[in-house]
Amino acid sequence: MRIKLIAALVLLVPATAAAQRTGDKWFGMTWIMSSPTANSKQFANDYSFRGLGMEWRQFKGPSTSVGLSLAWNVMNEETFETSSIKQVDVTGLQFRYINAYSILLAGHKYLGSNQGNSRAFIGLKTGTYYINRRVDVGIWTATENTWHFGLAPEFGIAVPLRHTVDGEAFYTAVRYNYAFASGGTPYQSWIGIDVGIATRRF
Repeated sequence: MRIKLIAALVLLVPATAAAQRTGDKWFGMTWIMSSPTANSKQFANDYSFRGLGMEWRQFKGPSTSVGLSLAWNVMNEETFETSSIKQVDVTGLQFRYINAYSILLAGHKYLGSNQGNSRAFIGLKTGTYYINRRVDVGIWTATENTWHFGLAPEFGIAVPLRHTVDGEAFYTAVRYNYAFASGGTPYQSWIGIDVGIATRRF
């Protein structure tokens, strides 16, 4: 159900984009896939197709922008093993979930010309992550909620849907999310792959 909702929201972006055109600004919405790494992979190993992102960028010239990024990533795993939950060892089928919500400031640099062509970009995002980790075993549920400071370098490419300086563009990006350890929770990390549509002015 969530995947259908995400797909519907992404498909609605072109209509929204036409009303959001503001010259030197960028507004985008993406579907996010996630691959956990390191500590996150040990907790929830499966590749995830559940995630959603929104992003605003303000251009400070033809090749530089600053902005704000909001994202929600879900990672999960189903496994059969023994875990210690609330100081009790429980053996059984486990359902593990990581829900990560991020609020990040962003800076991007764009390569190539700004005459309505496809443009690669590199960026760095930094800010806060709210991470919920949950384990369900039978009637037992253990949850852990922590705030983390984090960084997220990324690179991507934007392809205009028409050959003009402003309008709608398809874009994709690969991002490495790193949330530093906090509140007794070890650092969390994952690779996010964004696919979406944005208004833009290049």
